[in-house]
Amino acid sequence: MINPKDLPLEQTNCPLDCPFLSGRHFLPDILPYFCDCFDVFLGVDAGERTARCFLCRLQPENIVEEGLSLISAYTLTHLSISDTKEAFLQLSPFFQRMFVEVVKKTGRQVAIAYGEQVSADTLMAETLKEYKQAKDWLGSPELKEFKGILTGLGDFSPQLLTRQTKSLLENLFQVLDKSERAMLKNLMSSKGNAQALLEQFKAIPKDMSLLKNFRHMLYEHDDREKLRRLEQERRRQMERLNRVKQNTVGRGGR
Repeated sequence: MINPKDLPLEQTNCPLDCPFLSGRHFLPDILPYFCDCFDVFLGVDAGERTARCFLCRLQPENIVEEGLSLISAYTLTHLSISDTKEAFLQLSPFFQRMFVEVVKKTGRQVAIAYGEQVSADTLMAETLKEYKQAKDWLGSPELKEFKGILTGLGDFSPQLLTRQTKSLLENLFQVLDKSERAMLKNLMSSKGNAQALLEQFKAIPKDMSLLKNFRHMLYEHDDREKLRRLEQERRRQMERLNRVKQNTVGRGGR
């Protein structure tokens, strides 16, 4: 497996076997590749290969080059890559930097859609909207609670809950609906359930079907936990009934 520190600094692409290169193509509307070393989504280089970030190449950040690289990696068919690049180049340096930070940290494809006005104002409005949504989400009590749950499990199972797995679970958590997020938090709050879920999650192929398979696994574990609780409650009820019968028999014998 390639160690990115051993790569020549002039190499602009990530090797496919880099241990820090993680696919995110199974998440809707998100850029397809993520770097687990520097916690950023990645663009593409001039050869249309997944681009190494400037930190990996030990080079000063070039915001314009990085922005164009990220836009080139967009996959949504209703977005115009050429129009988005044109509008990006019209942005002020401040908003170019904000655009790059939003896209590489969230993976969201902030862009000019076909038919929209090609202007810096249009792209700036989209950037500000995504920036606010990302800020609200990152500061939300729900996400903070989930991150706290994952942190609490770190010492318990470091092989199952690696840094890469934490990052992927946080990305998946973001695209689940409210009830599914509640399921996941509940399951991960119990060490026994968390270990069973993480062991199964580790074996799931990280391909285009990951989100679908993850949801299926989540409901499967949630159903199993509900059955366990029902059985536990049934046993408690039986124990209470038995105690009542014993007390009744005891009083009748006096």
